[in-house]
Amino acid sequence: MRLSLGFNEESKRVQRYFSDERKKTVEYWVADQIRAQKEGEFVKVRPKGRVGEVLDDWLEFYIKTTMAKTTYHSYTSFVENVPGWFKRLNMENVKPQHCLRLLREYLDAGLQPNTVNIRRSVYVGFFSWARRLDYYKADNPMAAVEKLSEGLKEYKTLTPDELRRYLETADETMANGYRTAVHLIVYTDMRAREATALR
Repeated sequence: MRLSLGFNEESKRVQRYFSDERKKTVEYWVADQIRAQKEGEFVKVRPKGRVGEVLDDWLEFYIKTTMAKTTYHSYTSFVENVPGWFKRLNMENVKPQHCLRLLREYLDAGLQPNTVNIRRSVYVGFFSWARRLDYYKADNPMAAVEKLSEGLKEYKTLTPDELRRYLETADETMANGYRTAVHLIVYTDMRAREATALR
């Protein structure tokens, strides 16, 4: 009897052969082989996969294990909101034209160019990871797409007098740790998250 048990890690078919005149013995042997396969003794290699499948692997085996929990949650939301048509593409078939269409959809949905550029960077990182792990062999398709022009950003800033009054109010009303963080941000141009992450 010949029993096929899927594929091993080299993508070669795993087959087992057995011969016995007694039907019950053959049945026991088949059951034992199937149990061994289910317990991982024979590894069936998943096809290179679609973008959505590889995104799931990237999220679970890279982001979850190397990033902070808050980052993982934000990336989870990111993956959930990747358009279905893009997730269904085979990794080997993703072209820069698909990536361009994806970024265009984000713009059409009302996202600002700087937000779209952040998403583009995430995709560049995702495709780089996928290539290192041999999910596909082509060049990074998102890296071929240029960043969008973000134009000049106009920020409303406090006047020197407004800033002085703000710091005086902070000194009078805030606890020491918060007051220190506010002064640090004002005098170093540090971002709020950078300041609050300091220990």
